[in-house]
Amino acid sequence: MTQEIKQQEDEIIATLENHPEGISRGEITEKLSFTINNKTLQRRLATLSGTGRITKSGEKKTTRYYPSQTSAEINKGHLKDTPANIFSVKSQEKLQFLDTPLHTREKVSYNRDFLESYVPNKSEYVPKKMQKNLFKEGKRVDDQLAAGTYARQICQRLLIDLSYNSSRLEGNTYSRLDTQKLVEEGISAEGKIHEETVMIMNHKEAILFLVENAQDVELNSLIIRNLHHCCPTVS
Repeated sequence: MTQEIKQQEDEIIATLENHPEGISRGEITEKLSFTINNKTLQRRLATLSGTGRITKSGEKKTTRYYPSQTSAEINKGHLKDTPANIFSVKSQEKLQFLDTPLHTREKVSYNRDFLESYVPNKSEYVPKKMQKNLFKEGKRVDDQLAAGTYARQICQRLLIDLSYNSSRLEGNTYSRLDTQKLVEEGISAEGKIHEETVMIMNHKEAILFLVENAQDVELNSLIIRNLHHCCPTVS
């Protein structure tokens, strides 16, 4: 991202934070200090909406843009318990620390006593009970569950997340919400070129092909070439 784009996005966010009731794209254009054409602004808003830095509601002429409640609260120094803020206050403080530039953090050294007291295969940093709980929560597939069965259980989420992220790698400007509407309802996003819509639908078809044929698909050059021809980032 260039410095110019970053400055434009920051000003768009600041403009929305001054209008928490929500404003249209046209109203945003009028309030910005720089000149930007409609298509470029549309891409900026789609990017900000897709990454959760702003929120969007409505369709076509009724579309309105709002500031992200989470970012607004953090900017004001208040960490409220909102649906967007699923972490505890203590956890959010840790997350804020991780956002702090490295050169501004206090320098600390390793705890040598902790390292030197470690005995391989005997010392345990995480208690047994917690280990079992973490293993249980992290176990994603039952050993007895076929790959295709498990894939179908998470298919809808997989279709949306993989189609969105794979297409984004190829420069697609669809937001995650627009991708979800296209995958689930077949509704194309306003202002997008036809090739972007086709790209996402190709990803969807490739994923469905793998899920529906998980038991029979073999790893061979024909399958890989077909998938790569359909959507390069899937393979």
